[in-house]
Parts: sequence; C-alpha cells; structure tokens
Amino acid sequence: AAHISEKLDTESMMVAIQCMTGWLDIRPFTGTLDNPENYLRRFDKVLLSRDNDAITIEIEASGFVMHQIRITVGAIVKVGLGEMSIGDFQRLVLHGKPGQAKSMMPSEGLCLIDVKYDDFPPKEERN
Repeated sequence: AAHISEKLDTESMMVAIQCMTGWLDIRPFTGTLDNPENYLRRFDKVLLSRDNDAITIEIEASGFVMHQIRITVGAIVKVGLGEMSIGDFQRLVLHGKPGQAKSMMPSEGLCLIDVKYDDFPPKEERN
C-alpha cells in the first residue's frame, strides 16, 4: 500500500472516475509507447472503495502499459487532495495530451490481482 498523510476527498475521487468507461486514449497517462498506434484501451471497471483509512482503486481494462496505472491513480489522488478539480481530471481523461499527467504513485501501492485472456481456458482439449 502507499501512504498518504493528508485527508483525501473520496467523494470527489468517485465522481471524477465516472468518466473512465469504454474505449479511452491512455496517452495522457503514459510516457512513450512502444507502439504509438496502439493507444486505446477498453475500461470495463474503475471503482473506488474505502474501508476505514484504506482506499482501494480497482481498474479492469483490456490492457495496460508501463506506469499507466501508477500515473492514472496519481491523478485521481490529486483530485482527492484538492490539487486537481473533477472537471480538470475528466478533461485529462477525455482530451488530455500525451504525457500530460505527471503524478505517479509509488510501485508499493500497485497490486495485480488477475489476468484474463479471451478464450482461456480453451473450450476443447488441445495437444
């Protein structure tokens, strides 16, 4: 987990992330891409939950690139700290320029829970 000593406005964070559904251009939340033509990802779930002082942000998408989630969550945290408005976050998600988001959460706060592949496991035996 990552520790943030300031109080976070989780209500604003929840409102901000509501725009993160469907196919989105991830370039505002990345550095350089290995394949710059492949910059769209389908976001199926972006949830924020709170259990006492522990806040969890869960993101499920069709794929991720290096630092994308750490930078995305960094921007969400800026909303919670009052350093970025909900509208500015939503404009960043929907219309941001490549590399525009700069705040990156530490890697200690990142946890990969599951990887899903289309048609896996196979429906029939393969040799």
